[in-house]
Amino acid sequence: MKEEIKGLMFFKNGNTAVFDTNGKQISSLQKSWLLMFIEFLQSKGVRVEKIEDITMPDGRQARYSKKYHNWEIL
Repeated sequence: MKEEIKGLMFFKNGNTAVFDTNGKQISSLQKSWLLMFIEFLQSKGVRVEKIEDITMPDGRQARYSKKYHNWEIL
């Protein structure tokens, strides 16, 4: 089933929101933009577990956990 998307939101905490034409969120299409970039780096052969400094748009620091393929704001 193809979803018609009306809007996207990118939050400073690394998450996203996707909305359909009725203004309802489409949870199956929502994914952390930070994790998508981590996956992009991995696809290029980068050892992401070695990254020590991740700075979010609001200046807060974040840390990636390869074990859980997740991240947290410090």
